[in-house]
Amino acid sequence: MIRFAALIFAALFLIQPASVSASALATQARPVLSPTLTPPMGWNSWNHFKCRDLNERVVKAQANALIATGLRDAGYVYVNLDDCWQGGRDSDGHIFADTKRFPSGLLNLANELHAKGLKLGVYTDRGLQTCQKRPGSFGYEIKDAATYASWMIDFIKEDNCYLPNPKPTAQSTYVKMFEAIRQAGRPMVFSLCNWGEENVWSWAGEISNLWRTHTDIRDSWSSLLENFDANTVHAASAGPGHWNDPDMLEIGNGGMTATEYRTQMSLWAVSASPLIAGNDLSRMSPETLSILGNREVIAIDQDAAGRQGTLVFEPETGVQIYSKPLAPAGSRAVVILNRTNQTKNVDVPVRVLGLESHVELRDVWQHKELGPLSEFFHVANLAPHESKLVVVRGNNVVAPRGVSSLSDLVPFYQAVGWGGLLRFNSTVDRHSITLNSTVYSKGFSAHADSELGFQLPASGCSKFQAQIGIDDEVGAKGSAIFQVWGDDKKIYESAVLVGGAQHKSVSVVLNDVKVLRLRAMGTSDGIRFDHADWADPKITCN
Repeated sequence: MIRFAALIFAALFLIQPASVSASALATQARPVLSPTLTPPMGWNSWNHFKCRDLNERVVKAQANALIATGLRDAGYVYVNLDDCWQGGRDSDGHIFADTKRFPSGLLNLANELHAKGLKLGVYTDRGLQTCQKRPGSFGYEIKDAATYASWMIDFIKEDNCYLPNPKPTAQSTYVKMFEAIRQAGRPMVFSLCNWGEENVWSWAGEISNLWRTHTDIRDSWSSLLENFDANTVHAASAGPGHWNDPDMLEIGNGGMTATEYRTQMSLWAVSASPLIAGNDLSRMSPETLSILGNREVIAIDQDAAGRQGTLVFEPETGVQIYSKPLAPAGSRAVVILNRTNQTKNVDVPVRVLGLESHVELRDVWQHKELGPLSEFFHVANLAPHESKLVVVRGNNVVAPRGVSSLSDLVPFYQAVGWGGLLRFNSTVDRHSITLNSTVYSKGFSAHADSELGFQLPASGCSKFQAQIGIDDEVGAKGSAIFQVWGDDKKIYESAVLVGGAQHKSVSVVLNDVKVLRLRAMGTSDGIRFDHADWADPKITCN
């Protein structure tokens, strides 16, 4: 049986001492590190200028270009210095900037950027040295965060190089910088850059605003797809204030075609990814500016619902459909992606989006209404590596009145990872779910961590019931915690259910819930065998 791994919705940020466990943090409330609730947008020095060419003159030129081109007004406000800005540490251990590269100092630079409606970000490392062998923050977190606060810094990116021996865990060191930021008292965006190691998505939402899900991106089509694929399987960990980060935009750096760069912009937007440009803004072409500055694409990325889009349909090998629910309910951003080297014609059934028939479409690259459509929409002559990005407006599929099987519905949201969501009923799939030798012909199979969202009738429904557990196919391996959420409030949570043990019967009173979410999250043994089943799921609607 094919399974998938996607992450549950991460907990909102919490201010607690570093000794508080992740599970304890997830049950408490605290202010966010930064007041921003949409993915940060801006520019970073690394992709184009690397270490050699980073200096004050270059940074000011990029800041001025953000203003002159209108990108600042489109949302690109962070100007982030990557590695090589550091000059060293003084006798008291305080970090200072390289005076040759930044003769005016970073406080003056921050003040100048703030006066222009921009924000300043800096880079550090959780190790003894940065990746380019400048001073790291290991053991200096309190001093560094206090220094950054005194410089009026707005964004901190912390990398993953030159760790001491024995190597500390990522969580144990990143939480120290989080605590240091809290102690410094200045709201700053906190970005973790540990390259997707140590299951960062499962805990980073408690201590940071964004976390890298893979290695550094390169300016090539293969690298674009590699980073996007690694990012998309963790969709359920993202939400307002905390995001998966597939790394920066390569748009305009010259290694890909304009078609491929538009595809990166589309995929990053539908993924609710940070939009951090990495090109030379002062020398970019009109075509590059049109890609980075497309306000309709940016609006999809910055949508208030904060959902990361997921793979919902693959009509043939190399052709994929990604869907991102937008506010208000019933709207979707949909990317039709051609990964192949051949031109394709694609039909997209409306039903795979969890929408009723009869929808309206808008092409956000052409800024053009495509008119009302019924059962499917057709994309003709999709070129190699091209993507089509549309906004689809319609109505979510709604659960019927009476008692029905939830697996007869298409979720309006499905956090999809390994293998995709398996939905079992008489018309969808010939397979079945097996829990403790009991075979069920209806249900959902969703590898933890996962989330499924369903629209319920306006007057609400009274009860949800199902059999839950780890599928027999993994034997005694695997474990998961099952949750039921109604209107974004948790109304049920199971104990840890393990493979080979008795499955559990669940019956939850809904009290006129309008949106039902089913989540399954892994535990400390990893998620490899967490084949979470919702068998015989029934919904009773008034």
